[in-house]
Amino acid sequence: MGDAPERPSTRVLASLGQRAGEVAHDFDNSLTAIAAHATLIRGATDDPEVLEHARAILRAARTASQVVERVRAMLRGGEKHERVQVDVEALADEARVAVAARGDKRGVTVVRRREGHAATVAGDPAELLQVVVNLGNNAVDASPDGAEVAIVTADTLDGGAAIVVEDRGAGVPDELRERVFEPFFTTKGSHGTGLGLALCRAIVERHGGALALDPRRGGGTVARVALPLAGDDVPAPRHATSVAIRGVGLDARVLVVDDDDGTREALRVLLEAAGFDVTIAADGTSAVTSFATRRPDVVVSDLELGEDDGGAVISQLLAIDRAVPVVLASGKDAPVGAPWVARVSAILRKPVSPVELVATIRRLAAQRRGAMAGADTPRRESP
Repeated sequence: MGDAPERPSTRVLASLGQRAGEVAHDFDNSLTAIAAHATLIRGATDDPEVLEHARAILRAARTASQVVERVRAMLRGGEKHERVQVDVEALADEARVAVAARGDKRGVTVVRRREGHAATVAGDPAELLQVVVNLGNNAVDASPDGAEVAIVTADTLDGGAAIVVEDRGAGVPDELRERVFEPFFTTKGSHGTGLGLALCRAIVERHGGALALDPRRGGGTVARVALPLAGDDVPAPRHATSVAIRGVGLDARVLVVDDDDGTREALRVLLEAAGFDVTIAADGTSAVTSFATRRPDVVVSDLELGEDDGGAVISQLLAIDRAVPVVLASGKDAPVGAPWVARVSAILRKPVSPVELVATIRRLAAQRRGAMAGADTPRRESP
């Protein structure tokens, strides 16, 4: 019997979790910029093909924003996420597009088959998409050049829904069929992390489902995800997708404070296209100076500002004008109990949805201008 694989210590896991958090911050900044520019592309053209590419970029950015978070969540024991209705057919279609891009590089064809009824399950769409894409990518990697990988939707015997990924590779040996789900166990040597299948199974089981690998008749592997159907009480997803962006800004003054050059510039372009008068700042000193000079209607600030603490900067701005609305746009959670947090008007998680950001700023600017107009209007004495 071979030596058992060395398992990482608690200290190593903690270090990995910390590093994942640092990567998530940088990753989310880049994705915020990507989403902002994709939204601008979508609003600047009527070309159906370009629009579809822009929508695909936005979907990919939304999904990618949660990948590092999922790994970090697993390293610290997992987290609960809101469950919404997930269309299984649409999920498999989107996964096929992502997996096909990998297949094209390998000469592997990725096809879709529908063998069951249209079904809706309850879950986190990004998590479930991550599972199917991961299984699909594994199938492509295991396939010889010129082979075919199939992503199949089907019914389960107990009335649920299944997503099945079939490949024609060498298959998984019987003695490894369960071990491949162990964290940090990999058959890919230095090319694998050993986290993919472990994370996939953890996600599926959190959704009340099951993930199994079986041999495919004729050679290869069948990865089967079985999920229960959604109940009547499961809400529909809440993503806003088609709200107008351009020219809705009321000429309101907005101060954007972010230490990442790409994010700061992308938000400036996005918000100016929406009709806002935008000033940008990279650190606390320039933020305070710009705020005192421009007196913005709304402030948008990150929590991490290089060497400056975003919370301290927000407190400084609120000390100048306690009524100014502040939008916290960050990949990190606001510190519990910090006095300034209660005075923040809105908290948006990075990568920020461009539509949600524009709508939030517009709403807060309108409220502020309405309040200021009311303050300037003399009150009538009651008779």
